[in-house]
Amino acid sequence: MGQFSNTDERILIRQGKPVNCLGLTFYPIQMCYYDIFLLCKEALTVRLSTLPVKYAVKDYINAIFALEIDSARQKQQIGGIFGKILTLLKLSLRIDSFGGEDLFKDNLRFRKGAD
Repeated sequence: MGQFSNTDERILIRQGKPVNCLGLTFYPIQMCYYDIFLLCKEALTVRLSTLPVKYAVKDYINAIFALEIDSARQKQQIGGIFGKILTLLKLSLRIDSFGGEDLFKDNLRFRKGAD
């Protein structure tokens, strides 16, 4: 999403207020979802430059998606990073309220390979 260069945006972030970026309004993740945030925060540390070259030439979201799809096709364990990115986006955009337990129940079931 890029660095925030505007001083006003930096102040808003420090105050925990919504910030507009790329035509979207991002809100601070609410404390009631802190446990979900902790499960997903590793998705924030994946750097595009650390991925294999065939993925590093893509934009971030497409690279992570392609990496996980390829891993699933090869019957390798996937990290669930793409799902975690989407979860963080859903929390920060406040698209709708949801029960995190239900969300992760489905995600973990997929990752373990159960039906």
